[in-house]
Amino acid sequence: RSSDLKKCGLPNHPELILLCDSCDSGYHTACLRPPLMIIPDGEWYCPPCQHKLLCEKLEEQLQNLDVVLKKKERAERRKERLVYVGISLENIIPTQEADVPEVQEVKKKETKKAKPPLERRSTRTRKCISYRFDEFDEAIDEAIEEDIGDRKST
Repeated sequence: RSSDLKKCGLPNHPELILLCDSCDSGYHTACLRPPLMIIPDGEWYCPPCQHKLLCEKLEEQLQNLDVVLKKKERAERRKERLVYVGISLENIIPTQEADVPEVQEVKKKETKKAKPPLERRSTRTRKCISYRFDEFDEAIDEAIEEDIGDRKST
């Protein structure tokens, strides 16, 4: 039916009409912007339905990010309270929470980002240390001889 075609309303070229899998509206492949040269395989959604699906997915992602952000803020506030009280976070047994898998993935990404990159440890400059006691003994003997010589002369 020509009334079902959303863009042009013309019934010509019925073989090039695409029907939306969501709202069953018809579009000619040439009437779309950008125009399609071939009929795509699989599901196809008209531009308004694509927009609606995209908005729904973005809304869902925003809600998931809000949940993660609230948990992060709660953890920060808890950390501040514990510091105020004087309790170390390392002495507290972590609680097991049932998280949404997507939230766990976001947490994994955050922990990967939070870890500092592994760097080479700094080392002190190494001095050449002689463990030969002969030099030490000679220095002690010289000091003793000087002390003895000073006492004899006085």
